Parts: sequence; C-alpha cells; structure tokens
Amino acid sequence: MHDEKQNFQLFDLAKALVFRCHILHHTSISSNDLLCDKDAIIFNFHHASFDFPSMDLFLHDLNQAYITSELSTNEDTILRYLDYATIEQKMPMTAASMFWLDTLRDYKIDHSLPLPFDRYRLSDEYRTGREMSVSFDFGEDLSHVFLAYSSSNSITALQLALACYYAFLFKLTNGEKDLCIGMNTHGRYKEELMSVIGMFVNTIPLRCQLDPHWSFHQLVEHVKEIITNTLKYSYFPLQRILSQHPNATKPAFIETSFEFQSFKSKSDKKEMMIGNARIIAAPISKNIGEDGIMSNFDFTLTIQHDLDIDQLSCTINASLDLFDRKTIDIITQRFHSMLEQLFNVTDIQMKKPIYEFSLILPNEKFFTKSMNNTQVIGMMAIEMIGAVYCSLSPRDPEHRLHLLVEQTRSQLVLVHHLTKKKFNDSIISLDIDLVLIDNELESGINFGRLSNANVTIENVAYTIFTSGSTGMPKAAHIRHRNFSECIRCFIYIDAFNEKDTIVQMARCSFDVHVLDILGALMVGATTVMLRPGGLIDFEYLSTVLRKKQITYIKTVPSEVFPVKLARLMRNMVTSPCRIWNFYGPAEITIDCTSHVVDIASDTKSIPIERALPNYQCLLLDSWLQCVVIPQEGELYVGGVGVFVGYLGRDDLTARALIMIDGEIFYRTGDLVRMDNNGLLHYQGRKDHQIKLHGQRIELGETERCLLNTSISACVVIKWNDDHLIAYVQSTDINEEQLRKHCHSHLPPHMIPSLFIILDKLPLNANGKIDRKLLPAPQFSSLTNIDQTDGIPLTSLEAHLQRIFSEAFHNESPNVNMPFGQLGGTSLDAMRALVLIRQEIRTKVDANLLFANPSIRQLARVIEPLLVTYDDLSVTTSVLKFQEDQDRSMPSLCIEILGPVTSGYYPMNSYYYLHKLWLRQLIITSFHQALDFLPSYNVLSSSLLRWLGAHIEDDVKFAEFPQILRFPSNLLNIERGVTTFGGANLASFEMTKEGICCLDEIHLGSHTNLGNWCTIMPATRLPPKVIVGSLTLVTRKTVSREGNCVLLGIPAREMPFVMPENTSVFLRTLMSEFSAFVGPYLSGTQFLVFLFRMLGAQIGSDVILPDIRCLTDPHLVNVGDHVRLNMGAYIQAHTFEQRILKLAPITVNHSSVLMSNVLVLSGATLQGQNRILPWTLVIKDDQLPPNTSWSGVPAKQVI
Repeated sequence: MHDEKQNFQLFDLAKALVFRCHILHHTSISSNDLLCDKDAIIFNFHHASFDFPSMDLFLHDLNQAYITSELSTNEDTILRYLDYATIEQKMPMTAASMFWLDTLRDYKIDHSLPLPFDRYRLSDEYRTGREMSVSFDFGEDLSHVFLAYSSSNSITALQLALACYYAFLFKLTNGEKDLCIGMNTHGRYKEELMSVIGMFVNTIPLRCQLDPHWSFHQLVEHVKEIITNTLKYSYFPLQRILSQHPNATKPAFIETSFEFQSFKSKSDKKEMMIGNARIIAAPISKNIGEDGIMSNFDFTLTIQHDLDIDQLSCTINASLDLFDRKTIDIITQRFHSMLEQLFNVTDIQMKKPIYEFSLILPNEKFFTKSMNNTQVIGMMAIEMIGAVYCSLSPRDPEHRLHLLVEQTRSQLVLVHHLTKKKFNDSIISLDIDLVLIDNELESGINFGRLSNANVTIENVAYTIFTSGSTGMPKAAHIRHRNFSECIRCFIYIDAFNEKDTIVQMARCSFDVHVLDILGALMVGATTVMLRPGGLIDFEYLSTVLRKKQITYIKTVPSEVFPVKLARLMRNMVTSPCRIWNFYGPAEITIDCTSHVVDIASDTKSIPIERALPNYQCLLLDSWLQCVVIPQEGELYVGGVGVFVGYLGRDDLTARALIMIDGEIFYRTGDLVRMDNNGLLHYQGRKDHQIKLHGQRIELGETERCLLNTSISACVVIKWNDDHLIAYVQSTDINEEQLRKHCHSHLPPHMIPSLFIILDKLPLNANGKIDRKLLPAPQFSSLTNIDQTDGIPLTSLEAHLQRIFSEAFHNESPNVNMPFGQLGGTSLDAMRALVLIRQEIRTKVDANLLFANPSIRQLARVIEPLLVTYDDLSVTTSVLKFQEDQDRSMPSLCIEILGPVTSGYYPMNSYYYLHKLWLRQLIITSFHQALDFLPSYNVLSSSLLRWLGAHIEDDVKFAEFPQILRFPSNLLNIERGVTTFGGANLASFEMTKEGICCLDEIHLGSHTNLGNWCTIMPATRLPPKVIVGSLTLVTRKTVSREGNCVLLGIPAREMPFVMPENTSVFLRTLMSEFSAFVGPYLSGTQFLVFLFRMLGAQIGSDVILPDIRCLTDPHLVNVGDHVRLNMGAYIQAHTFEQRILKLAPITVNHSSVLMSNVLVLSGATLQGQNRILPWTLVIKDDQLPPNTSWSGVPAKQVI
C-alpha cells in the first residue's frame, strides 16, 4: 500500500490506467485459490474516473461478472464515460453559459470571504493542507423543529440547511451581503448517465445576495429559488464557468463550501453479496500522519441527515493553515447557538431580521455590555499603566493607519472584532474583546503592580493627529499636566461638574472625545456611550438624550458660531440651559477660550470671548507686535494647555512654538480681532488651512497625496461650505483613478468631491498657480443632467431622489453618487434618515444608509422590505396645542395674514402651522376670488400696505396672490418695482436641520422680477436690478450697487446692464379679459381660435392651457398635436442691450411643453420634443427632433 501511495505513475490517464486491484491473503494461499474470511480485496480507482455513485454500479457489474463470467457490453446501446466526455466537449450549452454568466455578473470571483482567520493566507505551495473537524448533533428536539419547518413550508432539508449557512456566514463575516460558496453536485442530470461509471461530480458556485433586513423566512424562499434555478444548469463544467472570467486568478468560492448528505445508519450496506460470496466493507479510517494531506479547502460545513432516526448532525472542517484550533471550536459553537435561536422549540423567530441574530455564546453574554465600552476600557487601561493613548479612526484607509502607527512607533495596537482586520502581522495588535471574554485569565493577578507605574504629570498622556501641510499628518503630544489643567479650567468656569451626565458624541479623530470620556470620569461625572451609527440616528439619539437625562453635550466646533444657529438652539432648549461657544486647536489641549451665548446681546456675531483661566491670548502682527483694536492679528496662545510638540518633527515644533516674555506660546495661524469690550472674534485663517464639516484640513496633505500619482501639478481649494475641489494638471489620468488613489490613502473628509483635470494650471506673473483664474467647478456630475447609464428611475428611486434633494441641498442628485460626494454632512444624513422614516419606511437604520450611500444602492436594499411601493402609507403624528385662554382672538384675516416675526421655527411648531401653513392654505383655496384684481393694478399695493407691507409708489404686480403668500410685514419694496407672471417671493427657507427660516425681503427701486424667478428670504436687492426668468436669488447672491442683470440657478451677475427706461411690455394687454373670460377658454379649442385670430399659426389637435401662454401670437408657429401644460409659456420677445427684440418661434408637431417651461424668441423645436418641467429654452436654440430637454438653460437629457 505504501507503493500505491507513493508511486503516482501507477495511474496514467493517457494509457487508460485508472483502476487497480489487490488481493491480500491473511494466510498462505489455499490450494483451490479460494479466499478465506480474513483475506481482503482492495480496489483502487483514479479520482478522475470514479465518483461515489459509481461504487454501486461497479459492484453490480462485479457481481454479474462473477456469476455469469461475462458483462453485458453492447457497444451500440451502452454509453461509456469516454463517450460522454467527448459529447460534453462538443455541446454548446448556450443556455447554461448565459445562466452562469448572469449569475456571477459583477462578482469578484477571486475575492475570498472575510472569515475570522487567525493567519494570513499562504500560497498553495506553502500550505500544509491540514485541517480540523468539529462535529455536533442537532439532538431530537432541534432536529424535529428543523424538519417540521422544512416540511410545513414545502422546502427541502438541503435548502433550509443552506439558508442557515448563509445567515451564519453573513454574521461570521461581519455583514458580508454578497456570499458565494461552492457545492458539489452528482452531475448525472440525464437518465442514461445513471448507469455509467465515471467522475460526474461537478463543483458549482452558489451565490446569494441577501438583504440584512430580510426575515429568515424570506432568506429561505430566496435560497429555494437559487437552488431550483442552479440545479437546472449544474451540469455546466466548472472549467467553463471559470473560463468566463479570464482575469480571475483563482476561484475563491471553492475555498468555502457546503455539503448535505442523507444516509441510513442502520440499513446502509455494510456487507454485500457477490454471487454466493459475502463481502464485508472495511471501515474507513482518516488517521493521517503528521505529514499527511487532508484538504486544501479553507472552510467546509456539512449537514448530515440520518434517515433511520430522522435526526441531523453538523461537521465543520477548517484549515489549520488559517485557523487556530480554538477558533474552529468557537465558530462551531456559534453556529450551534444560531441554530438554537432559529429553531427554538417554544419560539421560532422566523420573522426576525437576519441582522438581529446573534452569534454571542451564553458564556459571553455576561460581558456584552462591557464590550460595548471597549473604547473606555482601553483608554483607561492605557493611561493607568503609564502608556500614551493615541486614537486611530476606523474610517481611515489601511494604508493611512499603517502610516500613523509607524509614525508613532507604537508597540501595541488595541483592536476589536470590527477593526482587527485592518492590520497585518507586521503590527502587533491585541483584540480587547477576547481579553474581556477570556474566562481562563488567572484570578491571582497582582493589581498592586499598577501603583508601581512610573507616571508623572510631565509624561505624555495622549497623542492626537492633525492634518499636515507637508503631506504627512502631525502627531501632537499632550502631557498629563496639560490635560488635567484643562479639565480644572472647565470645572472653574462651571462648564460641567460631577453631577452631569455627558453623552460622548465626537468621533475619535477629535480631541473632544478625550474630554467626554476621561475628563468626565476624572471629575466623577457619568459618561453615556452611543452605539455605532447612533449619532446620525435622530430617533435613537433623542431617545438616549431623554431616557438618560443628558445634561451636557459637547460637539465638534465650526470656525464661526452663526447667530441664527444660536437663536435656533435657544428656541429648542429650556431657559436654564447654557449654550457655550468654545474655541481651541488640538495643540493647546481641547479649548483655550469660552463664551456663554447671550441671544439678546450677540445680535451680529458670536465671539469666542476671552481666554480660559491660566491661558493667555495675544493678537500679534507679522513682526510679533500687538495689534490695536479692532485690527486683525494672528492669535498666539500660551498657558497650561500648550502642547509638548510634534512627534519626530522638531522643525514643525520650532515653527509652531515661540517664546514671548519667557513664556511659550503656540502660533495658531488663526486671524482674530478684539472689539471694544475686549471680546475676541474669529475672522479666518492666515494660510490655506480650512475647516470642513468640523475637521481642520491642511490642503497641502491632499495635494501631496495627489502628487504621488502621475500628475505633474495640482491645487486643492474649498468651495462654499461643503466641497473640496481638486484641480490637477495631467493628460494621462482620469477622475476615477484619482478618486481610487485618494480613497486608499486619505480619510473620507479629505477626499475631494470633484477632480477637475486641466492640460495646464493657470499661472500668475511670478510663475505660481493663480487660484483666481481656476475655472468654477461644474457640479453636473453630481446631478442627473449628465447621467449616462440610461436606466429609468423606479418610483422608489424617484422618491429617494426627492428626499436626497431636500436633505443634501442638491436640485437633482445623481442616483449613482454617494451622498458624501454630493457635499453631504452628518447632519444632512440625519435629515435624510428622518425623511426616509417619515415617508417610506419607519424601520430604516443609520447603518443601512451608510452602507448604501447612493440613491440606487439604497433603493435596492429598501425595495424588498416593502410589500408594494404604491401601498406605502405615511405615518404622521398628531400635534396637540393648548390654547392660551388669555390670548385675544382677532379676525381670521388679520390673524392669518397679520404680522410675522423673523426667526427659525420647527415645522411642527404652532407658530409655523398658524402663521405660514394656514396662510398658504387660505390663499390657495381662495385664489380664484383673488383673480378679480387685474395685473399691475394699484389696488394690490394698497391691500399689501394694509396688511403691514412697506411698499412705495408705482409698484406693479403681475400676479397678486403670489406676492400675498409672503408674510406682508417682512416685505419692503421701493418705488418703481415691477414683477412679471410667475415671479415668486418664497415664504420661508428650509435649513439643513429641517427648520423653517423666516426673514425680510428688500427690493430696491426700479427692480424688475422676470417670469418664474424666485426670491428667497433675507434677500436684499439694490436699485435697478433685472432678475431674469427662472432665476433663483438667495441671501448669498452677490451683485454690484444696482443697475445689473441676474440670471441662473443660483443667480449670477451678467456682463451687461439694464436700460435706463424700461417700459413694461404687455402691461395691461387683455388683463380684464384674462381675469374674467380667460378661465372659461383655458384648455379649449376656443382659445386656439382666438390666438389664430390674433395671428398665430396653429395646427390641428393643439391644447393651450391659458390665455397668457402665448405673449406674441403673431410670431408663433405651432404644429399639429402639440401640448402645453399649465405654466408653460412661449415668449417671442427679449430685451438685449436696451433694445426690445422680436423673433419668431416654431414648435413643430407632437412636442410637449411641461409645466413651468419658458421658450424664448428665435427658438425652434423641430418636432416630437419633450421639454421637462422648469426648463428654459433660450434665444435661437435649435432642438433636434425626438429629443428631451431639461435645466436652465436647457440641456439635452440622454
């Protein structure tokens, strides 16, 4: 037998040497050559030509040959394995090929499942192949419930077992949703193959893309469908499946496999009869020596069903090259524990979402609460032993984490089960979870040794990383003295004390988290830790704040504390609550100045006020001389919080620290001024460092990262408050390559939203990059205007797009773009989550949103959770108001249309509902009655003055109800102002937090508001401004001191000016006719006849919605079957350089102009054009036939 094992040449497929037989005699051979009882026959088959079903066929043929001395081998009728192999190679198998190509589409076939390996994978030549097997029996009760569920739901035991395996792998891989494993099939898919000896076994991939929110029953139904469809094409050879993926190095799904075996333990043949001879099968032994090879697979789960006793068992085989024996044993226990949860005798939890199932073992549950606070335990342990604490963010890419660890020269990294895979063997790490649950720790630990730890106040307590302009993060060292004195300052000013309950909200990349945890525990306060993702889950967060009775919250500061935000916060909190404005970079230990916000006095700006006790603040100029009030100066901070320096960067430390009058001061780089009251006001930065979403960013670090690619030059800037824009000089790289490089080297907040690739960056006279000449970014890639995938939106995707548009302040967000690249912040994400829960489905958690950040991804995971999208019902809460009995009750008109106070109001507040919502309802309900006022009638101004508006003489309104919607007392209009049809004064503005902002609108003299323009609250327009059609004017709109033209969304100043005397065109044309007769003609053929009488060329079957839809009928040519929706207008005149110009407009056959579309003079629609809502077709546009258009100005929709 040793020769059989070692001499592989005994088998030769080329020579058909695939079978060997040995007869072993226990004693000497008898004279008649008959075998005795203790003799043995050994059959040895090559694995390429013999599978398990072949054994019965072989024994049948052996029995026939023994009895008859011949075999039935009719060459014409018996199919041989060699024949099948030849036929298989020639079979096209088109349907099977298409099935497997579609099944594995977009799957990384060489991507191994992230199982909890203890060691990194070795190449095959270095693997020993040794494995360990662990088995357990289901037991009678668990087997009964398992099989009863299978029977009652018309699914096989194999399908149910496979569903259990998928659920287990989902939990074991920490949420891997795309699971692909291998399974062997017998391959005898035709009846004629059942009698052929050969190797028909085929390994097939089983891919399951599960949704964590599915119930287990939903998963079972999905697996049933997978098995049913897959087995139809299980004959397709594995080699052909792999040939469809030529770039894959190795099929990883084979490494993780599943088997299901049914057998009869009592009645299975242990013996067989050949003729009249009885042969007993020898027992199979798996005893293998130390050098033996058992398996090359990573992980295999086998479920056995004993049909005789109707019970099941499980065996897990795992490679010892990847797993420790202890790990394999624990994994097996976790699978058993999950089965008991699923098939509990008293409570079958089939409706429970998959993600809620737990793999925590009974002996680990005692430590679960402690494990939630591993960060606190780790921080305390590090400080107690005298080590230095340094926080690493799990959001950072692995490359950056390794760089930071190397920079700190750390000797140990504390990890837990979610982060341990981010570090390889070159970094020493310790899984703190395993420490907390290890029951084998000796109880005789001498805790007194902690008192021997040599720690002084001059030792470094923690290190915090800040962005570095050289491309490398800077590690700031903070001493125990710095931190303890900082906490003493907070106690002295009574910012918090031992009676407070503090919620830890800041991420670990901010030094504020050290104050929330260690600082709170130092003073005896209570710290509440949020669950992962809890910060953006508004419902969960509000519940924690209420139930835990939180008294202190410290959030990451922005550069400037807006006054309006302070007003909003004051309206939302009770009077005893104090709102602090703290300031301080990490280098001075958390904070160095403080100010208690006073809404009454802080009306223009909120200062950072004065230095904390034992801190000093100096405002110096470039020559280190004190500046005078109120000049700007660079802020230098000295005192107890000044840090030691940057680790390993003495050059940077020397530039940051400066000695002034014998004291060490830190050069902040922040520009600050002091007012006459001695209060400090933050003004900005002296350099290019910025703050984005609460994070300080050195733009040079992002630039240095980009320069490590093939580009030759780059510059990164901050655009508005939400985006980083990278301008790169290159000819051989694209945006996707740059983004991928940044994702692997930078934390998320430092990755630019847009990469603008230029052949050459603009330079100034000194040869430096001229930032002023950089082209403005075009955010079309963040919207659907330039979307090229061509996939139509589902109703759910369209609904989510509206929510994203509102939450992330993007008019038409790209459905394939993650919200982070849309400029979204955590507050925006919180707003989106609230809207999704209100409008689509209540049970959508924050992790689901972050794991699926684009509209299309999110729709795909939400869709299965909904029965039918059209049946969705929006749950609204009933607001209860308590009337003040002493409040006077004026008339309805004055009450609703009366004075409104500027400010911020929640949408569910009494004030908003009473003063705004009810106002809009009344005006909408009675708008027909308000049409009695002709356009541009002087009575409109008189009514508005009576309602409290400040309106001067000679003011004309085309549509009085539109102006009436705006709170009248907040309206200030100077003389000579004219508004045209559709001009809108927005009643309120929605903030990112979902709060309504009310503020004044001021229109300067002789201002003209064009058709369908919108003026937002807090807008102040100077005199002689023309606001173009479909233009959006906000408080941020910048214009010169009057005499200008604004156009676009958002409004931008045009390079031409308005004429000195602009007559109001068509001011009174048909105004009375429109008010009293027009509504009766709208949408009828009488209106078409009327326009034909006025000179319009209009074809047949044309629908016009309103008498005002054609402003210059004699210049309009409309073809057959044209449709204009309500609010669509065709205007054949424009003002250009002080001259009124007329030009004909042609709208050819079968075109559709949807609501709020404006077509200007000279434009031609060549036929079958679809103009989407709120689109501006500008002068001389030529729209090709069979095209759709959208936007301002119009762009073709692909």
